[in-house]
Amino acid sequence: MEMKPQADEEEEEEADLEEEEEEKQERKPASMQRVWTSADFEKSEGFLRFIGKTAEEYAASKAAFASRPRRIETAEEWEARVRKNIEEQDKAYLETMRS
Repeated sequence: MEMKPQADEEEEEEADLEEEEEEKQERKPASMQRVWTSADFEKSEGFLRFIGKTAEEYAASKAAFASRPRRIETAEEWEARVRKNIEEQDKAYLETMRS
């Protein structure tokens, strides 16, 4: 009987578990399938290459973002911002129609 190194066995078990998880997700209706979160993307292979940062740069930018004071927009501010955007879009549309 051939003895496999323990690392190979663990990799095989992990691969089997991943396959089982994929099969479970495939059987679920669309509304029940797993939703990806930003944490999932951060863990995925190639994420740092995709965003063009090193792990240290990404950690620093994430920490800087987290330390920013949060400001919640009031209903009045939201309404004013949306109204302004609509007016700008209307103005741009009228200008293109005149041309």
